Amino acid sequence: MPDARDIVADSTLPTYQASAQPPLASGKVRFVGEPVAMVFAPTRAEAEDYAELIEVDYDDLPVYADVDSAQAAQGDLLHEQWRDNVFVTLNADKQFDEYAAQAEVVVRRKIDLARQCMVPMEGKAVLAYWDHQADQLVVVSATQVPHMIRSVLAQCLDLEQGLRAAAGRVVRGLAGQDLQAAVSLRRGPPRTPARGRPLARAPR
Repeated sequence: MPDARDIVADSTLPTYQASAQPPLASGKVRFVGEPVAMVFAPTRAEAEDYAELIEVDYDDLPVYADVDSAQAAQGDLLHEQWRDNVFVTLNADKQFDEYAAQAEVVVRRKIDLARQCMVPMEGKAVLAYWDHQADQLVVVSATQVPHMIRSVLAQCLDLEQGLRAAAGRVVRGLAGQDLQAAVSLRRGPPRTPARGRPLARAPR
């Protein structure tokens, strides 16, 4: 459409570097587990069968598994339009060097911390199906907030809320793998082309 325009809300921080976040990788896969294809099918089994037929040819690129190697990389950037591999630089106190110069004792330590990131090990697939016996829409999602998911879905779909939540295998405080949020459908199923049929997304 000629009148359509992108809506972009980038940060105004001077060191911030923006990048697109497409749902599927295009041209370059930037982390292990990044989805490269999506399959829609009438049933989950069919979607899984179709996903198994997908073949992807990968060319090896340099691996930057830590901050030091990523910062040292000059010619191979994660995003080609960036000036380096640093997403954003923030200074807590610009006068640190001044105060450090006045200190009688200076202790220097290099501390490596574990990565705190929701990707790439956490699956992002979501399965939703209509439970005819319970008269509910059941949404299975790897999330820590099933109650919030339930509330938001009920509001978006204009449904009365009814909760069925189950949590299991919550690892180290990260998102659980078996959380279910159910939204009661007392007003009938959502009016979608896939009404009455399970719709599965199988990321590869």
